[in-house]
Amino acid sequence: GAVTNRRPSCDLCKSRKVKCDGAKPRCRYCNKHDLVCVYNPMKKPGLRVGYGKEVSDRLGLLEDKSVESESDIRGLHSDIDLLKRKMESLERKLLSGVYLPKPASSPRTRHLITQPLDPTQLQTKYVLETYFKKVHPLFPILHPYHTFDSIYYNPHPHKTPFVFYAILFASLRFIKLDKLSGMFSPAECEHYYHFCCQKIMLNCISVANLDQLTAMTLFAFSSYGSFNGTETRSFIALACSGAVHLNLIREKNAQPLRLIDNGSNSFSYQSLRRSTISSKSAKLLSTPANWFEEESRRRVFWGIYILDKLSSVANSFPLKIPESEVNLLLPAKLSYWEESENKRNGDYDEGEKPMSPLTEYQMIDHSNETYDSFSYSVEVCHILGDIHSFLRKPLDILSLTPVLQWQMNFHGICGQIAKWKATIPLRYQKFLDQSDNEEDMTYFSLVDINFHALYHMMIIRLHSSVGYPHIQSKFFTSTPTGREKCIESAARIVAVARTLTSNKLFTSDMQTDGIYSLMGPQYAFCLWVASRLLVVDALTEGGDFSPDLHFLVDVLFKSGKAWYCATKYAQLVTFLMNEQLELLKKKVVMVEKTHGERTLAVDDESASDSDEIDDRYHSSTAKIFFDMRCNSYVIDFVLTKKMEQ
Repeated sequence: GAVTNRRPSCDLCKSRKVKCDGAKPRCRYCNKHDLVCVYNPMKKPGLRVGYGKEVSDRLGLLEDKSVESESDIRGLHSDIDLLKRKMESLERKLLSGVYLPKPASSPRTRHLITQPLDPTQLQTKYVLETYFKKVHPLFPILHPYHTFDSIYYNPHPHKTPFVFYAILFASLRFIKLDKLSGMFSPAECEHYYHFCCQKIMLNCISVANLDQLTAMTLFAFSSYGSFNGTETRSFIALACSGAVHLNLIREKNAQPLRLIDNGSNSFSYQSLRRSTISSKSAKLLSTPANWFEEESRRRVFWGIYILDKLSSVANSFPLKIPESEVNLLLPAKLSYWEESENKRNGDYDEGEKPMSPLTEYQMIDHSNETYDSFSYSVEVCHILGDIHSFLRKPLDILSLTPVLQWQMNFHGICGQIAKWKATIPLRYQKFLDQSDNEEDMTYFSLVDINFHALYHMMIIRLHSSVGYPHIQSKFFTSTPTGREKCIESAARIVAVARTLTSNKLFTSDMQTDGIYSLMGPQYAFCLWVASRLLVVDALTEGGDFSPDLHFLVDVLFKSGKAWYCATKYAQLVTFLMNEQLELLKKKVVMVEKTHGERTLAVDDESASDSDEIDDRYHSSTAKIFFDMRCNSYVIDFVLTKKMEQ
């Protein structure tokens, strides 16, 4: 408590630590400086009365609470121990293996594999030969001789080149079909499939170099051929982000050149691009040493580019590669690259040098045959990406101004296609218009046929929006021209597909795989678009399913021997056709019971009176197919459950 004795010093002197004489009422220092002098009473040293009891009471309360929470603490320790064991188990699995997709027959299940890969030298050679014979023509991103030498004649036999895992993964679908060779047993194929998945997914989750990007690109391509869904889309997106991350979308010297005739058989090149400045990106890859390395990088990027476009169209997702940032020369003719040992430093004859980046194709004349169908497929995918972005934008069909603007953009894309087509060599122009001349088809390659199908799939994709609109208004109606162009393109795809069995380039492969199993997932997707168009046309016109549709379904099943996505497309179309026929049979039976005759009791006036009559004779699956806005993934997702039921 307080006491009455006072401090020997005043409060001010004590706080300033000066000597105080203790005079009252004001000390000498305070009096001299005219300050207020205060002497506060001093307190007794020690704790105040009752403080010890308060502390004792509080400690007792804390002890009581700790006893009450003891059971909760023990439970918390148990949970922590359980979580620790699970984390240790997960870490062991990540170090030894990973959950991976099973083969195409069941793409959405998972499997764990931990045993290492150890193929024999003879098996390695067989895998490389299979890849460059069956996969490389469809997706030419690896140089045959360079890749074969680096893997088969590997100076470090105990260190397998990473890209070999992707090559083996992509080749296994054909190795399984080749039962006569006896190189791999079914158990080995299963083992190598899962092990390659493990290596690629574990090592390529963060694409840090060109080898990893190449492996992920081949992995995405093979997955695209098995199941074109969200899982495959994630692999393609990873490859796209890797290409952007490694800055493969730009080239330092990627500028269009104009060939100048100087007279006396002398030529020179003049740049068509002005000097520009922009923000610099990180340089993660070394500068290519020669043209061979430049072209190798280009082909990896353009392979990713094509996958991005086709996957986006199939799933209605936004494009992953930013089109505005692509500044890259098109891939040169495949023969130039494969024979580039003599041209690694750009030693071209006059008129041979690749001159066109993608964004400048409209100013370049391709007639010098510097490019081939793979290059032109890239340009088709560029336009297909524009169409995809155009059709994804919402349109108010009840307002005249938005519809007119939409029609202007539509005709602008049509003009873009016509302008591009005029720049390619004449023989390719005639090939795109190919219908039924088998002699002209004899010496075209797999890539040429894929290019033909891709072009007409693009035409169907664009003109089906006006030929078969799901919803119409007085401003936005279907056009006969759009329907005619779609049917014409589908017919040309069918015509070329019918001539494949007479192609001399593939007759030696037909006994083992069949010509259609060699065509690849891009071709299967184009056939799916054409077959779906024929289905929609038959349902719209009210006629029977055409023989061309049955032929396309048969081709898809044959292609599905190697590419499971083709089998899935064929199953969807077949399910619709069977369901529609069953519905019509039921309607016929109902009419027979009512009228006693085997005819449908719908006259011309009532049939055209409203859409309700049409709906009665269309199955629920047909109504989904009617909407051309529904992409293949949506249809697959909706109808697969229905098919299982």
